Amino acid sequence: YENDAHAQAHAHAHATPLLLSQLMADSMDYYVRKLHSYQAHKHDQQTMHAHIERELSEHFGEDATSKLSSLEHGTHFLLNMLLCSATLPSRPLHSAPSSTQPLKTGAAADAARVPSNTLLLSSAAADSNSQSNSSVMPIPMAMQFQSPSPDEVAYAEALCAHGLILEERQVDGTTVIGVVRPSSSAMHRLRFKVLATLEFTARRKRMTVIVEDEFGELHLYCKGADSTLLRMCRAADRQNVV
Repeated sequence: YENDAHAQAHAHAHATPLLLSQLMADSMDYYVRKLHSYQAHKHDQQTMHAHIERELSEHFGEDATSKLSSLEHGTHFLLNMLLCSATLPSRPLHSAPSSTQPLKTGAAADAARVPSNTLLLSSAAADSNSQSNSSVMPIPMAMQFQSPSPDEVAYAEALCAHGLILEERQVDGTTVIGVVRPSSSAMHRLRFKVLATLEFTARRKRMTVIVEDEFGELHLYCKGADSTLLRMCRAADRQNVV
């Protein structure tokens, strides 16, 4: 990510940040719309899923089934990067005033990188059209990330620069992630509960968490060395296990 961010003079360097921007914009727009629809229809459990699927299909248009499946997978991939990690976020005491630094996402964020793991973001008004019970709040002034792994810090920085912000980890396992959609100037705060964790070890070469999302659904996220995870995926595929 750093190499891409500091090589803007070369045309091929634009590929990675732009692809990441598009993946995040589409997936997070899908997730927030899905959450809005869920909260509007959750009182009727029998028809809730049908309502959600219909509303998402109407928005995303032709070939919606295939596209929704792709967006669902993309969303879990991005959330896995932040939820399955030991990265801790913080706001520096010397954060700049909100009026001094406009929010930049995507490729524009790469060109406006802030040194020392500090990402400055502007505050923004809440989205008055939001139907979500998730908090729609001003964007935090600045974020720093700490982790035993430099790779995990880089992941959090890259996602934050593109509008997916690891904001808070609470002692009860609640993790707060902010989403800044390109179509809105506000940040939607999403809450996840980490119910169980298997830490990364040199023997396992991976970390695993069980997470409950705002839909009440449970997910197992795993992240680690590609040599270990790819071998496990191939073994699972032979047994027809997903």
